Amino acid sequence: MQLNDNGVNNLICGIVKKAVDDWRQAKKRLAKNPQNVTAQGVVTDCECFFKSEYFYHLTGMDGEEFLKRLRLQNLDVKRRGPREKA
Repeated sequence: MQLNDNGVNNLICGIVKKAVDDWRQAKKRLAKNPQNVTAQGVVTDCECFFKSEYFYHLTGMDGEEFLKRLRLQNLDVKRRGPREKA
């Protein structure tokens, strides 16, 4: 099976989305229990991925800037609270 550009882009988006979802879930667990070693490890692993050359090669994005925006977005969600479903 051969991946076309659309398939490759979908794969890259899936990888990044999974890392973001894992990071957010771990941050939530740490908010409830800052001593959660597993959650600390997930956050560390995800942040290393975002800052890696691999992330840059996949996305073309600066990982530090991406992480900065992700953290700001996470703070905004904390201030507003969870979104209400329509």
